[in-house]
Amino acid sequence: MSWESYVQSLIDPGLTSAAIIGHDGNLFAASQSFSYDSEEIQAILPGLEDPDTLMGKSISLGGTQYSIIKSDRAMVIGAAGSKGVCITKTTQAFIIGICDKPVGVGKCTVIVEKLANHLIGMGL
Repeated sequence: MSWESYVQSLIDPGLTSAAIIGHDGNLFAASQSFSYDSEEIQAILPGLEDPDTLMGKSISLGGTQYSIIKSDRAMVIGAAGSKGVCITKTTQAFIIGICDKPVGVGKCTVIVEKLANHLIGMGL
């Protein structure tokens, strides 16, 4: 499967946008609706390596400011009104999923985590 196919597997169940980004900040693939600034990604990366530093803070993606509601070694979850973001880390990349109602952060987390577990199982 290509990186683009993996991103599409996040969009099909209902996420509004998604991306897979290497640990170095390089974009592997993103949905057409994924809006970001490379500076936003660079600002988030250190927190993804040490998620404890994100708790009680916020991150910006596509100009939307997400308040961090969960941050641990497995996942970072943020909310901004009716929008949510879930970020997980695999061996080679970070998976970012963005949702809006009616999907909600809970389902977003399940969708992103499922792909992350699949990629980790493949050594990716």
